[in-house]
Amino acid sequence: MAKFYSRRNFLKTSAAGALASYSLFNSACSASPEFDLLITGGTIYDGSGNDGFSGEVGVIAGRVAALGALRDRKAKQTIDVSGLAVAPGFIDFHSHSDEELLLGGEAQSKIRQGVTTEILGQDGGSMAPLNDAMRAKLHEDLTKRYGIAVDWTDFSGYFQRLEQSGLITNAASMIGQGALREFVVGLDNRSATADEINHMQALLRTALQQGACGISSGLEYTPGCFASTEEIIAVCRAAAGKSIYSTHMRNEDDTLLEAIAEAIRIAQEAGVALNISHIKASGQNNWRKQPEMLAMLEAARANGLRVTCDRYPYIAYSTGLSSLFPLWSREGGIEAFVSRLQDASIRAKLRPEVQYEADKIGGWKSVMISSLQNHPRRSEYEGMNLAE
Repeated sequence: MAKFYSRRNFLKTSAAGALASYSLFNSACSASPEFDLLITGGTIYDGSGNDGFSGEVGVIAGRVAALGALRDRKAKQTIDVSGLAVAPGFIDFHSHSDEELLLGGEAQSKIRQGVTTEILGQDGGSMAPLNDAMRAKLHEDLTKRYGIAVDWTDFSGYFQRLEQSGLITNAASMIGQGALREFVVGLDNRSATADEINHMQALLRTALQQGACGISSGLEYTPGCFASTEEIIAVCRAAAGKSIYSTHMRNEDDTLLEAIAEAIRIAQEAGVALNISHIKASGQNNWRKQPEMLAMLEAARANGLRVTCDRYPYIAYSTGLSSLFPLWSREGGIEAFVSRLQDASIRAKLRPEVQYEADKIGGWKSVMISSLQNHPRRSEYEGMNLAE
């Protein structure tokens, strides 16, 4: 995998470069360039949280070697970025580029926003581990949409494919709790046995050894939602003391505070750090819960839990339309879900529940169809809301 250049190392290297700038200055008259690349004229934001400052960045062998007043120094290549900001690459801690990075690795949509590191494997789903059935299903999907053959079953294989794709950014992946459950338990709504929990723990340990950087959950999605709090705690204990649990919580609206409490409990009892994914209080009736939500996280932090949260800078969220349907209707996978929708008696039962979910976010006019990847003949509906 591509090597990370952490903010800590960036600052350490930058400080060392600044302290060494006087000695380096004495060699400025040398005919040999001191830097491979010199970035001049920009406002430098070094990641420390301090205000930006004017200066240059000297790069040697792809690494920051010096910061400061370096404009008169020699370099093989000089880029004038006057009027622009210069900063360490941003980290997208909640990325869904798991498939797209296999298509060539250029990551243009992220690079153009300054993102140089993506953390994949979010919301309980990940590209590994795969049992035979999971691999066959993913292979069929990616072959149909992208012409990509799925020739891996674990993270070692997946990371190798990312490298082969020509990846130009950094990428890491969490292991999905939902993927673990599908691998071992399947898609049914039932409790995992003790042996199955042990199996999930073993898969988690192997994934971490192969480079996975944590465990994620998507407890509003099947099949991860079928796991009890106790089951998730038990599985996460396999990563105790050396990992992070990042969760799309069990609820982000009516029972938001209960979901926050569950997430905190899981992290505390499993001995892992906690991150709340895309934190929000969804639905206007729940906006009042935000102060208490944040207070709960602050209290957990004060009690010694390493807890963070991430969020997106807009007031909409992106997910599948099936998320508006109750979990019981989604048990067993897509085919079982569609079969239930074709039953008139079940549709009658579902209608008020689904309408309630839509009403919470402003009705069907607030639900926009952004993509119909598996139904290109219906692409004319993309960009329309369901009321239309």
